[in-house]
Amino acid sequence: MVRVKQINGKQKLEDTIQEKILKAKKDKYESKTSVDKSKKLYRKRGNFVLDEIRHYQLVTENLILKKPFQRLVKEILINVQAENARPLYRMSCAAVCILQDMAESYLTDLMNDGVICALHANRITIFPKDFDLVLRLSPNY
Repeated sequence: MVRVKQINGKQKLEDTIQEKILKAKKDKYESKTSVDKSKKLYRKRGNFVLDEIRHYQLVTENLILKKPFQRLVKEILINVQAENARPLYRMSCAAVCILQDMAESYLTDLMNDGVICALHANRITIFPKDFDLVLRLSPNY
């Protein structure tokens, strides 16, 4: 049974036909533009890595998590205390944060110089020998 509009008691069949045509066109367009959620979107190789690089270039927060870094610092302090047999060392939260910032900046500078050494050798992959070369050549490290 076809639904028809009644305006002032008169049926307008042509309005409903036009509405059906518009709805069919709209459904056809939506089916083309919508993506199946079951299908995985295909991305070109390397795009994800480039997106990660762009993201981490904009991020200003620390990349190393705070708790694991604090545990590492505590472990190093315990080892130093065991060697020296001195009283307990304590570190404030601000000191650990500053130490974390400096460690991250050191590592990023070392990585950048390692990438430059790899590119100089016409390679893309970074090898341990690149870091050895960086540590040997620069007095900053």
